[in-house]
Amino acid sequence: MIGPHPAHLACLERLPFSQIVQFTEIQAILDNVGSAKKIHMIDLEPGIGIQWSALIQALAVRVAYPFEHLKISAVGTSSENIMKIRKWLVSFAKTLNLPFSFKAVVVSDMKDIKEDLFELDAEEVVGVYAQLTLRTMLARPDCLENVMKVIKNLNPSIMIVTEVEVKHNSPSFINRFTKVLFHYSALFDCLDMYMDRNDANKMLVEDNFFSLGI
Repeated sequence: MIGPHPAHLACLERLPFSQIVQFTEIQAILDNVGSAKKIHMIDLEPGIGIQWSALIQALAVRVAYPFEHLKISAVGTSSENIMKIRKWLVSFAKTLNLPFSFKAVVVSDMKDIKEDLFELDAEEVVGVYAQLTLRTMLARPDCLENVMKVIKNLNPSIMIVTEVEVKHNSPSFINRFTKVLFHYSALFDCLDMYMDRNDANKMLVEDNFFSLGI
């Protein structure tokens, strides 16, 4: 089965805070909407989508309530990335016999999202998932305002927001630079602690994934 990049998986397996974040997110969803027959999760910028495999597993073994359908609408600007996520999640759900559908909502810019892109069903319980996404819009107030307006109109039963507790958007360059320096220094130190220094996956994460954030 085609899944997330091995470098991503290696980090998720070895870095404790990555696991804590995902377990907390999925447990919050299950606690709040886990008894619904139909669940529709709207994912803003899905990343690698690995968190949904945990939700699929949890729903697949649920016996207390009959379950009819899980839908995930992934919003992003890269159709290639979203379709990769769709391919392996659909395959994963099929192996567990979970009724599942995945909708790609590709927009040229996040400020272009609208409620009618999500094909809501009146019988669905709707949730919104925003992991490390809203902070990227702070420098574009019009974009953030539009996204929050759309979320408000969707009236979700739950919204999961995961953010880094660090001030990366200070008006002062020196303050912004210092905070970012300390933040990524801590991440690099953490990788050194939990992964071998010559691990190819570690170097790939540092070179490719961290560099984008920096």
